[in-house]
Amino acid sequence: MVTGRKRIHIDDMVVSLREQGCRIGAVVDEAHHGFHAETQAAIFFRGVLKPEYTILVTATPYDKDIKNMQKQMKLGELHRIAVSRADATAQGLIKQGVKCVAWRVEEGNEALVDLEATTAAVWSTTSLNGANQSHTT
Repeated sequence: MVTGRKRIHIDDMVVSLREQGCRIGAVVDEAHHGFHAETQAAIFFRGVLKPEYTILVTATPYDKDIKNMQKQMKLGELHRIAVSRADATAQGLIKQGVKCVAWRVEEGNEALVDLEATTAAVWSTTSLNGANQSHTT
C-alpha cells in the first residue's frame, strides 16, 4: 500500500496488517524510562500502533517509571520474567560492564589537544581493558 509517495506510511501499514488479521507487537527497550506525558512516541504508541502485545525490557523492573508507563499507555496486567545479570550477560543480552575513560588536559593546554582525535586513536589501537585506565595529555 502506497500513500501519496513511493513509501508506505507506518500508520497505513498498521491498519493494513490489522485488516489482514495480524496482531501488532512492540518491544520497548529501556522501558524504565518509559513514555512520558504527550511525547510523540507516546502518542504514536497509543494512537497508531496500539499493540496487542508489548514486551518491556528493563534492568530496573520495579521502578516507578514502569508503573507510570503502564498507566499512561493503558497497558493491562504486567507479567514479569526476571533474568539474572549473569544469565543475561552469558547470552549476550547485556554488556559485562561499562568502560569509562576520562581525559584530563592540564590547564592552559586545552587549545593544544584534539580530544575527539585522541579518543579515536586510542580506541582504535587498544581494547581499553580495565575500567580505571587513565591517560593524561
